[in-house]
Amino acid sequence: MSDHPVITLDTTLAQTGLFVKAGLDYLEALKANTINAAKIVGLDHIVGSIKEGKDADIVIYSKDPLSYDSHVLLVILNGKVEVNKL
Repeated sequence: MSDHPVITLDTTLAQTGLFVKAGLDYLEALKANTINAAKIVGLDHIVGSIKEGKDADIVIYSKDPLSYDSHVLLVILNGKVEVNKL
């Protein structure tokens, strides 16, 4: 993210939703925040997709994660359910 901290990381999904609205393919938008981002930093062998042997870091949303009114229901880090402290 080249504009951080001007555009903060907590708005990543909102920004991605705007990219989709402007014409970016939905699946490519999700990849930009998952596997493609992991590839860029050289961590795609550990994170970025759901595959046996990778870290089990998963976020479950109430609806489409790119929807402005979606919220996090569940976070799994390293295969363990984290308690939502929000």
